[in-house]
Amino acid sequence: MVWWGRVTEDGSLRSAEALSDIRALSVRLEKLERMRSGAGPQLTPAQIRTIIEEALWAERVMQALSPLNFDESAAVDCLRVNRLATQAREGMQAVPLSEQEGRAFEEKLLERRSDSTLCPGNRKELTPDDRIKMQYVSSTYPDSVRYLLQNGRSCTQFFQWALRSGAPVDLFVQFPKLSQELMKCHADKRFGAVFGSTPHDSGLRIQDGRVEMKVYGGIAGNGIPSGSSYVSIHERALPLALRNRNCDLPQDPSSLVHRSAAPYIVTVGEIFRQLKEKTTQYGRIEVAADGVCNWDAIRQGSYDSETGKIVRIPSLFWKEGIPPVAVHLTLEQIQERFPGQKIEGKGVKFSLNASRLYEETEFGERGDKTHAYLSLFLPDGTGRFNEMCFGLQPYVLPKNDFHRFWLIGGTELADVHVIDESRYLSQREHKGLLFNLTGAEEELLNRFLIDEMDKGRKGHKIFQPQGNNCANWIQKAFWKLFVDILLFDSLEEIAAQDNLPSYVRSYVRSLERATKASNDVALQRSTARLLGHLNRSQMIRIVFACHNLLEKTFYKDRPQELPSFEESKLQQADLERLRRASGNLLMQTLKTTQFFRMRILDADSSVGFVNFLNRFFKFLIRENALSEFLINRIYQLFNFLLFFSWRFSLFYTEKGVRLKALFTNKYHQAGTVALPAGLWQWEKRNAWMLKELHRCFADFQHLQPFQSC
Repeated sequence: MVWWGRVTEDGSLRSAEALSDIRALSVRLEKLERMRSGAGPQLTPAQIRTIIEEALWAERVMQALSPLNFDESAAVDCLRVNRLATQAREGMQAVPLSEQEGRAFEEKLLERRSDSTLCPGNRKELTPDDRIKMQYVSSTYPDSVRYLLQNGRSCTQFFQWALRSGAPVDLFVQFPKLSQELMKCHADKRFGAVFGSTPHDSGLRIQDGRVEMKVYGGIAGNGIPSGSSYVSIHERALPLALRNRNCDLPQDPSSLVHRSAAPYIVTVGEIFRQLKEKTTQYGRIEVAADGVCNWDAIRQGSYDSETGKIVRIPSLFWKEGIPPVAVHLTLEQIQERFPGQKIEGKGVKFSLNASRLYEETEFGERGDKTHAYLSLFLPDGTGRFNEMCFGLQPYVLPKNDFHRFWLIGGTELADVHVIDESRYLSQREHKGLLFNLTGAEEELLNRFLIDEMDKGRKGHKIFQPQGNNCANWIQKAFWKLFVDILLFDSLEEIAAQDNLPSYVRSYVRSLERATKASNDVALQRSTARLLGHLNRSQMIRIVFACHNLLEKTFYKDRPQELPSFEESKLQQADLERLRRASGNLLMQTLKTTQFFRMRILDADSSVGFVNFLNRFFKFLIRENALSEFLINRIYQLFNFLLFFSWRFSLFYTEKGVRLKALFTNKYHQAGTVALPAGLWQWEKRNAWMLKELHRCFADFQHLQPFQSC
């Protein structure tokens, strides 16, 4: 390359081939990046310095020829990025940032943190982790920071990679070509979500100048998987072992895999391809705490290359077989994800989570680009915790926008999704409610997950966007874990007593249905009918059951605000006043348990109509009364014709803007529906629910003693 032979004394180009020379030099630097990351032979430091000097000279020549056209500017910009990356790898960025440049860089990052399209949510300031990374990149790579200050697009990509996703900073600066490829397949989100809390084990690392990736696999000489290890990212073939290969599970011998079975051999390109296609198919590759692993998230198992089938883990041993999404989490790290919530140092933690891509609009919460999932934090025996994530997903994922549009009204077979995809989506806002579990509650949750996995494997789990969706499944888990045990078991026992008519049991079931549908009229009616048949001792038992449920759930982070009840005072209270106070407390307690249910219409007569249809078609599929194919098509056609507005109802409105939303096709006509975005609405209703509960407690404080005739 003879740059100096193509430039005249006044700096003008002698030949149009100079632009191609710029591009060729940039390609040469990209090849040097690939060689440095572990592919091919290495150059000597003197050879690298020569290439850097040539690139600097070329940049100065092109800058002297300004103004440049679009192609020339793009070529020079690409050359500069590759030259800065080469200098970063060789430790040749030595001129520190000025104080003014440091403040400008902080303002740039804060601007992106405050951008709701890049980072939805209410956090409009840099986090402590953001500042640590900002200070590190400013002190280690000052020239690269100067480039980020001049190039807004690259600064945004740095924010997405390092601050939002939590991927390694060094990799972004030193290997820009590789980091771009990783961002295209969303690997930055996955590695950042899994390893962002463990800086000493980043999943992607630079070791002796080479880029390495953590994988779970490889076979030792005795045929046993070698576990997790770091391998070059340019390795031609990677053996990924089956996760349950060596599990000693005599209770389920059919699940065992023969020790001599060959591992799943994949290339790095195949890994990146499967990660990129996660939005349309689940694939056989996942990123977990022990690295890139052979894992089918929807079938809860690993791919056996000998049989060509997925070998599922036994549901009874899900704790041993499911890969954790994060390991060795401290209480402080968990607390950061659930600010203001009470976390105990021991025991299993259970959280209800929701994610959304868009903030609330003038029409209300959007129903698309949201998801609900649950997380478990299991003690690892060292005072820290391992995290596992579960969700409900259909086996079929939409392949394009039209398919997604059609599936909104569909009924699809579903299963428990492990690891749930939403855990990796750092571009979304995440919110959750954390609960500390007792030993008995932990056993209930264990049984719930086992039963749900077994139902999915038998084809008894259904996914319906309008009813039995991800949010409804998470709500069901909460109901089984707390509401059934602390409240409805007591109601069932009371209704089954000999002194009550048999039809009182139906009032308990009606009460449950009204609560799950957020039907206030039916809830009030069922409560009045139930309590109208109860005596004093039975109502007192319900009062204390409500108190226990509130203490465990709604008042879990502020137990000092929950007043106590004196049984002696309740025994002496006027019976009718006690009945009214108990009924109000029961209704308000049940209203606090519906985290994801969103009300669309005020008219309670239409509430739950779509839920009725969902239950009806779900019953037909389970009972095999008609073929699954026929039911799906009838249900989709029925929704398409009679609930046409549903397919455009991305917004769920408040009363004040319903008329406007109606004329913009953003209105849903089905009463209420379980949606992940409902968790934000539940938090907005929190103050109102607290006020209503305080009013109920005041009624108990003002109960008048019973006066005999």
